[in-house]
Amino acid sequence: MDRLPFLSISRADQSPMQIGIPVIKDLVLVGGGHSHVAVLKAFGMRPLAGVRITLISRETQTIYSGMLPGLIAGHYSIDQAHIDLAPLTRFAGARFIRGEVIGIDHQAKTVSLAGRPPVSYDILSLNSGSTPSTSAVTGTEGVVIPVKPIDQFLVHWQHLLQRLEACDGKARIAVIGGGAGGVELALAAHHALTKLWKSSFSLELLTADPGILMAYHPRNYRLSMIMARLSERPTSGFQAPEPEHGTRMERAQLQG
Repeated sequence: MDRLPFLSISRADQSPMQIGIPVIKDLVLVGGGHSHVAVLKAFGMRPLAGVRITLISRETQTIYSGMLPGLIAGHYSIDQAHIDLAPLTRFAGARFIRGEVIGIDHQAKTVSLAGRPPVSYDILSLNSGSTPSTSAVTGTEGVVIPVKPIDQFLVHWQHLLQRLEACDGKARIAVIGGGAGGVELALAAHHALTKLWKSSFSLELLTADPGILMAYHPRNYRLSMIMARLSERPTSGFQAPEPEHGTRMERAQLQG
């Protein structure tokens, strides 16, 4: 897949902002996440008279998180996995402001930006993405890398690859989270490291649940088949030993 299907932009802009229709409502979108991408596409396809849309984002490009495992594995390039917000906002006839939101005044209905004048709104939508907190877990500082914000994670991933190149012994890497995202990221990292790094490594998937993918149908055998194929390879294996007493962590280990 070379590009995302919803980024096929060809309609000429016909925004009320550009054809003299008075602004009745100001819709302000904070963050360039998936939901706001869909909103911009919808307004681009069917403009709503009298609505002025403003997108505020720290970045001009946002990564499509569904393609992150493929990006880590090397199946996609950075350009293929990113959404360019500027042409998308033009397609929707919207304003694009690159800036960082530092406050929201609900009474005045304004959004405060760092180094910029405030932006007024009638309707405000927040889709800036989640940032996991690691402060409550002892020993995570400087060791655990949150996957979100994704742009920062990609910087850390490149630093990790550089550290591995300088590592003489066997490296041990863990992915925390046994949901779909954690499993996909673990398999993608294993694929990438197997190709890029010649030294041995272990990659562990840690979860507090009794098993992985607990929210999915128990008869989903496809992942089990993938794991079985990995275990048949002489240079890599997948195993799930019994959880250690008191840890509440189930460990699935990939070795390269």
